[in-house]
Amino acid sequence: MKLARRLAAMAWPGPDERRLMGRFYVAIGLSRALYLVFPFQFAYLYLAMDAPAWAVIPLMAASATSLAMQLPTGALADRWSRKASVLLGGALTAVAMAAVPWAVRLPGGWQLAMASVAFSVSGLGETMMAGAQEAWVVDNLHRSGRKDLVDAFFARAFAVTAAGGVVSGALALVLLVTRPVDRGLLDLLWYATGAGFVVAVGVAAGIREERVEPATGPDGDPVATTGLWRRMGAAVVALVRRRSLLLLTVAVVIAALSGAAADEAFPVALLTKGLDARVLAPLGIAGDLLGAVAPVVGLMLARRIGPEPLLTLTMVAIGLSVSVLFAWRSLGVVIVLFILLGFLDQIWDPVSLARMQDDIPSEHRAAMSSIVYQANGLAQLVGLGLFALLLGQHGAQLRDATPDLIDAFSGHTHVNAAVPTGLLGLPVPDLAVLVFVLAGVAAIPFVVLSTRARRRAGSTGGPAGGTTGGPGATQRAERPCREMAPPLTLSGGQDGSADDVDGGRRR
Repeated sequence: MKLARRLAAMAWPGPDERRLMGRFYVAIGLSRALYLVFPFQFAYLYLAMDAPAWAVIPLMAASATSLAMQLPTGALADRWSRKASVLLGGALTAVAMAAVPWAVRLPGGWQLAMASVAFSVSGLGETMMAGAQEAWVVDNLHRSGRKDLVDAFFARAFAVTAAGGVVSGALALVLLVTRPVDRGLLDLLWYATGAGFVVAVGVAAGIREERVEPATGPDGDPVATTGLWRRMGAAVVALVRRRSLLLLTVAVVIAALSGAAADEAFPVALLTKGLDARVLAPLGIAGDLLGAVAPVVGLMLARRIGPEPLLTLTMVAIGLSVSVLFAWRSLGVVIVLFILLGFLDQIWDPVSLARMQDDIPSEHRAAMSSIVYQANGLAQLVGLGLFALLLGQHGAQLRDATPDLIDAFSGHTHVNAAVPTGLLGLPVPDLAVLVFVLAGVAAIPFVVLSTRARRRAGSTGGPAGGTTGGPGATQRAERPCREMAPPLTLSGGQDGSADDVDGGRRR
């Protein structure tokens, strides 16, 4: 009962938080509620593209665009306007989402090329939003003298995202169950998603932008007039010098590599086991219901035992959970793993990103966050590339073991061919889930090293981060998880992910 009361107390924002952050919550929630294609995004590509391996290439194009543009867009947002960057990014993503149904109808190589272009534009839009929105939110709260609300916003934004996911999943499921499934109906899921970004941009346009930065930079020049290249270089130098932040970034990047391919391998594993593709919607709803609770649970545990121990324990739990595939790999087992790992990811993500924000200076907040996302983009690109190679090696067999696009969304999911197997006799999609998730365990040593580096820096007076000033600063200094900022775009996604990410394992 005590835990339930504490969760309830943290679940609803107070008057000041509603005044300062209410429209952010509305923008994130509405766009996520209209993100109807979210549960089916990769499944749609896997079923609609002419070759199984082609389904991964548009996602790789999005990751490559993010990789190339993260730091420049973050530095531009710091130089001119975080708000303008977020709004423009949302508009670009809306156009890209609406273009996907047209792209996948094209013949032959044009299908692959145009789908890749659409996802590249989407990747650029998500990139423009990611680091800029974090900086926009955190600096707004700092200038309002309410730094104590940053962690509450971070956890609650994840909860709002999850609640919006419940709505979008329910809407998508109702459409697919109550109406005849055809290409037009499936296209509607993409159009609604694009409309959600438009709505979010409209709401966010009314939020003011505040800035917290020194009058001059380290070299004495006014920050407002520092050139783009110098801003980018200063952000990189600041990241390298903050050893604890650098090591934690490595841990988050390893987790991102692990999660990028594993997240896309799950739908393939489920579809090749005969799952009705429409069931991905209730699975997404179940995950979002748990996701509304997981960030708050993570926040409470981080304050009790510390963020680094919680990150370590979470990754150990993820590794142990997926190891069950060595012995059992039925459809039910994969479904349970899909939901459970999503819950654990929703604990890992906010805690790891919160810990990183504690060490990032305000004047480089968007750029340094973008560097982290840029590194994640590289990791995700590598992970998706490895997954594409795995699919390509068994492409013909997987195609034979996969139902037709319309059949998969109509309940006719009989699989006529055997799913190809790999190491230890594991089906290839199950093997991909197992290998990529277990690879994330390699993040643990870097979390430990980051903790030690932060303690050393704190004892020597180095740049260990920390929080000063503002209401509640003294109380927050006593808590292990002090300052959090959302790794969320207007879509609530972390994904830039093919799906949703943002900064952690699940985007």
